[in-house]
Amino acid sequence: MAHEQLERIFEPNYRGKNGCTDNMVHLGLGLAIVRRLLELHESNIRATSQPGLGSAFYFGLPLVNN
Repeated sequence: MAHEQLERIFEPNYRGKNGCTDNMVHLGLGLAIVRRLLELHESNIRATSQPGLGSAFYFGLPLVNN
């Protein structure tokens, strides 16, 4: 995934170019939903990517002591 796409992949219905072909890939709502759920838990998500090698997603959740 190109660096320019990383800023937008968490937007609902964002369509980015597939690194392997010129076809468009629909990323859908999944990442937007994940980001919103994490925000509700006072957390966030980020992604890194190396074109041709793969992508990694990082998130954290706060610990709650009862």
